[in-house]
Formats: sequence, structure tokens, C-alpha cells
Amino acid sequence: MAADVGKIYPADIHLLRKEIEVQGELLAQERFERKAEIDRLKIQIETLKRLLEETNPGFLARYRSAYPRERESFDPEMNPRDK
Repeated sequence: MAADVGKIYPADIHLLRKEIEVQGELLAQERFERKAEIDRLKIQIETLKRLLEETNPGFLARYRSAYPRERESFDPEMNPRDK
């Protein structure tokens, strides 16, 4: 007896459910890894800011005043060398 082409069998639903679960777990793991990378970058940036303040007194005040201006004009898609 040939399988009915348009029919969805319980085994198919089970396989689809498992695939969705696996994909969900992979997405959760990727999200966790990206969050960890963002946290590492935040720590690196904060460390650099503190070192710059030590070597260039007044750096943090200049940084705080320049940051809003730079944030508005920054284009993440543009290569800094193309300016």
C-alpha cells in the first residue's frame, strides 16, 4: 500500500516537534554566547576607558561630552577608513 502523499502521520509530527526543540536549544545557546561576548566587550571597553583616564587626565569628561555626538553620526556599516 502506497503512502498517502497529502497525509501527515503522527511520526512526522513527532519528528517536526523534535526538530523545533533542537533548533530552539541551538538558538538559546547562540543567544547565551552572544550575550557573553557582549559582556566581554563591555569589560574591555571599561578597562580601556580607565587606562586612558589614568594616562590622559580629563579623558572621561571629554569622552562623556563626545559620546552623544559621535553616537548620532556613527554608521556601523561604514568602514572607518572610508571616511
